[in-house]
Amino acid sequence: MHDQQSFLKTHAEKYGLRESVILHTIIFFVLLNEKHNRNKREGKYWTYNSAKGWIPYFPFLTEQQIARTFRSLSKQGALTVSNYNKKRYDKTKWFTLSPGLYREVKRSDYWKRVVSSIRTASIKTDQPIPDINIINIKPYV
Repeated sequence: MHDQQSFLKTHAEKYGLRESVILHTIIFFVLLNEKHNRNKREGKYWTYNSAKGWIPYFPFLTEQQIARTFRSLSKQGALTVSNYNKKRYDKTKWFTLSPGLYREVKRSDYWKRVVSSIRTASIKTDQPIPDINIINIKPYV
């Protein structure tokens, strides 16, 4: 099972501790979606959620801390943020890796091992917000 609360020392040094914890999870989901050819937009693979929807993954952070951390990662150039939701009122943010970070991750032996250990049958996903304001992403096992 992937440990979503781990991080790489190099990312902590470059982006910050809180950022590296969140970034580790975003990298995992982007690579997971790439492996299963899901959420591909404009030639990139994305993952999505609201700040509130990420709380189950980061119960040690507040919604505001999560939102600030995503803004920090975007400002530092680690993540690209967009919106590909079908409903105009759905403000769920979509995240992907910056081109430089994506190249770094794809060369990483660590991430190659993580991706190769993903079992297809154990992955569960949800859709962007249908008619509510929260997405509950089911944990991957």
